[in-house]
Amino acid sequence: MDQALKNFVLLCSLLPLTLGGDVPVGGCSCAVLDVESLDPIIEQTLQYNITCDQEGAEKCQQLCMALAQGAKEKAPAMICEKLNKHVDNLKVAVYTKSCDATSWMFTGLKSPEPICCHNGKPAVCNSMLSIIEE
Repeated sequence: MDQALKNFVLLCSLLPLTLGGDVPVGGCSCAVLDVESLDPIIEQTLQYNITCDQEGAEKCQQLCMALAQGAKEKAPAMICEKLNKHVDNLKVAVYTKSCDATSWMFTGLKSPEPICCHNGKPAVCNSMLSIIEE
């Protein structure tokens, strides 16, 4: 995990949390998922408790979107490193899960361009180029 991402997670864990009444609290997880299979590629549970209500779910979504926006330049490299295999035209999106939710919720953020990887590194997505290289 790069230093900026670590700093953001640390900042989130230090933020004060104001709870109203007896609303239970829980965790917030962010993930980059393959939009075709909905399998998590990168998953991060933030060290930040949120309320287990609509307000908490919205806060979790805002945190995950901010984290994704901050890492968007490095996202293809992080995804390729994590997958560590040849990938063609992968489309990904950012999802959240809060408290005891069992399914991921789409944040509205998705990759504008497909991601291609070769040997764990980002590569140009061009099927003709890979035919020529082989």
